[in-house]
Amino acid sequence: MNAKPEYLALTLNIHKGFSASNLRYTLEALRVALRDSGCNLIFLQEVSGENSRYHQRIKGWPNTDQLEYLADSVWPHFAYGRNAARIY
Repeated sequence: MNAKPEYLALTLNIHKGFSASNLRYTLEALRVALRDSGCNLIFLQEVSGENSRYHQRIKGWPNTDQLEYLADSVWPHFAYGRNAARIY
């Protein structure tokens, strides 16, 4: 009998790494919480790409995009899908 794979999914709006009120930078705490969740499927909203302005202004802002930073060595497979585009 073949065992069926188990999936534990989580979805979260990370507000680009800030608290809901935009007063605190919380990306590192989110990273720890995601890892501790034990989920093997994680769907994130409001993930920021590389941002040199924030990197210079905010202590702890990652050198890479947030998705790569959050996945790091825990999740070897990750993908970014843009869901909105401005058309001028």
